[in-house]
Amino acid sequence: MLRRILVLCFILGFCLGQAFGGEPAAPRVEYLVWDAHRFARTAEDFERDVRFLKDLGFTHSLMAGTTRSKKDGEAQAARLADAFKAFEKHGLVAGLRFAWEFDEFPMSPEERIAAGVQLKKKTGGEHPTYNPMHPKVVEYYAEAFKRAIEEYKKADSGNSLKWFLIGTERTWDLPKPEEAHPQALEAIFAAAREDGILKEGETDLAKLGAWWGGAHGWGRDWRLRKAVEDTILARIPDAEFFVDPIWAVKIVHGFGGDWSYIDGDPRHIADAVLRLKAMCRPAPVIHSTQLIRGAYRDCVLEANLLALCMGAEKLYHWGVHTIEPGAEANPFYRQKVEKTPEKEKELVEALRAKRREKEPALRATGRILRERGALFARWKPLAQRVALLSGVYGGEELNQALLAAHVPFDILREQGDRRANMKKYAVVASAKPAVSLEDYKDLLEMEQAGATIMLPADFAYPEGLPRLSKVVTWDPDFMLPKEAPDAAGKTKRAKSGLAGTPAERRALLHAWGAELSKVFAAAGFKPCFDSANRDVVIGSYEYGGAKLAFLVNDLRQGQGEDGAVEHLGVDNEVELRVRDERDGLKALDLDTGEELKFAKAEGGWKLVTTVPAAWYKLIAILGPGESWKGAGPLPAAPAVTALEAAREGAGVKLSWKLPFDDWVGCDVERYELLRGEAGAEPAKLVEIDGRNMTGPGGVVTEYLDATAKAGTVYVYQLRALSPLRTAGPLSPKAEARRFRISD
Repeated sequence: MLRRILVLCFILGFCLGQAFGGEPAAPRVEYLVWDAHRFARTAEDFERDVRFLKDLGFTHSLMAGTTRSKKDGEAQAARLADAFKAFEKHGLVAGLRFAWEFDEFPMSPEERIAAGVQLKKKTGGEHPTYNPMHPKVVEYYAEAFKRAIEEYKKADSGNSLKWFLIGTERTWDLPKPEEAHPQALEAIFAAAREDGILKEGETDLAKLGAWWGGAHGWGRDWRLRKAVEDTILARIPDAEFFVDPIWAVKIVHGFGGDWSYIDGDPRHIADAVLRLKAMCRPAPVIHSTQLIRGAYRDCVLEANLLALCMGAEKLYHWGVHTIEPGAEANPFYRQKVEKTPEKEKELVEALRAKRREKEPALRATGRILRERGALFARWKPLAQRVALLSGVYGGEELNQALLAAHVPFDILREQGDRRANMKKYAVVASAKPAVSLEDYKDLLEMEQAGATIMLPADFAYPEGLPRLSKVVTWDPDFMLPKEAPDAAGKTKRAKSGLAGTPAERRALLHAWGAELSKVFAAAGFKPCFDSANRDVVIGSYEYGGAKLAFLVNDLRQGQGEDGAVEHLGVDNEVELRVRDERDGLKALDLDTGEELKFAKAEGGWKLVTTVPAAWYKLIAILGPGESWKGAGPLPAAPAVTALEAAREGAGVKLSWKLPFDDWVGCDVERYELLRGEAGAEPAKLVEIDGRNMTGPGGVVTEYLDATAKAGTVYVYQLRALSPLRTAGPLSPKAEARRFRISD
């Protein structure tokens, strides 16, 4: 009887919780970091690293893994246990990255050739030489992983290990027939026939190549990765898988995560995110925040904001070793220089300088994910979007539509995706002058469902099928200059239309954006939010019944004196137009809680606001009687307490306290010191970096004012500024006199 009562109470409690409970816990926005423990050797090292990453806002961190036999068994196991204990303590998800390792493959070279295990006749270098299609290769690698995962799980008492990056940045190219061993080529043909790509006895190399390299094909290393996935999932059911992020640009079903080097211009983030979304369905999308030509100042942060604005579900940071505390203990890492004390001092200072440049952006990213993570995880794009058929394979600058014309594309990646989603789009664009019969039939069905179809002017209609009727002509290669016609009269398209200086490229981008806006408007695309300012990227979302405009400032300084592009943000004024004709609308700045001035305009409303340099504005549009139901304004930086000023031989020494332990300065990016002289109200004197760059870290809590003049009485005040640009309250005043030495 008691048991029945307990069961009934449990059921009743569950039902009441479902009926009256609050909103379910928000999925966290994940911020991933590559290999940030390369200098850790002791338990204290791992504790330092993991806490450092946790405080910066990272949720996942990779360590180097291996499927090879471990020579230093007990020492390696102890080191792993120390690492996993730190992950468990600070709540970080542990990850392992594995290269393609075949060092212990149990066959001689002659046996590999005879069996078709070796892919090419010529071997050497770092490129894989094993045939990823061969059953023996797949079986060997899956078994190697099974043994490795069991060893790692022995050290993972807290079940922190859930993230796996499989393979290397160098994947397998399909060899030409004359380069491949006949046995290896036959194994590849057999796999293609098994997948239905080739008929029995067929050896069509064009079909084979499309299957091998297709983003959603089953070729290349799919069997190898799938075997690894199944092996790990059998041991860790909630594991996640990612592909090495540099040159591995072909993603297969069930695995996700791809990025490529981004140029120094963050506008290329649009291209990266679009390609990721095209290639990574249904697996998670990753976006790299590493700007190879300068991951510093606010550029990293701006990249993250743009990635969020364009719909990247996760953020990824690579190359973090330049901000690791342990890097200073080994400054010669990857440095082929003479190891002298002078050189060591120089390298240590260079590492600290890089950290000073990078950390503020990383702090801000981590803090914004902490404070706005639930919003980013739960917001939904507003309904009106444009479907782009068959991925991003048209004009190379088509991706710029996201930035220049504020056109939110959805990629219709493959046939199954189109079947499920085609009817929800009002506008469908094809960037190709010719499409397959299957794609064309999809276009016909989309038109029948009510969509307007956008086609290139030179689109070739398939024979034997009806022509589309609701067509708007557009030029996907609008930005691409045309080269002179060849002897046959054909005009080639140049590789890039964004040549010239930064100012010239931006002018082209603006012109293209204006043109695209006209074309998409003719097709019926009328976004909820719009602006003539092409240097502010607009994301349109819905959350809790409110429309959200996510504005990211993409305006930066132009060309520097040395010819390099300066990645320095500039404040940017934008007039935001809202297509909503209801009366009584309100616009709310979600970060400050301030109600913005809204004015009635043709077709809706408008407001004018300034988006700070390399920053964003998040604005909610509320209808009559509505209120914001999401998180409140961003919290201010913490209050500085117990400010004291005392005589110091070289000036005035200031010291203060903070009411918390902020290890890496994620809540305090810098301080603003105010000073008043001879009874005057304190005014801003200097900004002080909030983070100690030496030792274990921690926020700065003292400063020497060496500019104080002898014989003068000063009054000081101090306030903290957070990475989210919210200032804390001014401290109580502290008074001090700068004495003469003789006094």
